[in-house]
Amino acid sequence: MSNGTQANAQTNPQSRGHCTWERRAKRRRTAFAWLLSSAAFLFIVFVAGCSGPPKMAAEDRRKDIEFLARWARDYSPLVELNERYKGTPSYEALLPRYVEFAEHARTDEEFYQAVLGYFNVI
Repeated sequence: MSNGTQANAQTNPQSRGHCTWERRAKRRRTAFAWLLSSAAFLFIVFVAGCSGPPKMAAEDRRKDIEFLARWARDYSPLVELNERYKGTPSYEALLPRYVEFAEHARTDEEFYQAVLGYFNVI
């Protein structure tokens, strides 16, 4: 190296691959800002997620199970085949009983169990 290049390397530490204190401080601030914003985002997601889904009303449950029964009647060939060849009760005969189960379900899980039970029978 010549004297001019050597003097330039001593005064300019970036040319030797070293970081200045300002660059290190900037990296730390950027990392801290990123960490803080990530933590804030995760906090918001978890707090919002704790509220849970809204509960279904008895009227909504009744409408849902009646809709599913109509769908099964119209689009599933197994309903008619099960009535004819397996001797299962018709979906219409079972519907009032399972509508009552659905309306009196205390939780959404109990409602889902009523729907599952209805479709296992038909």
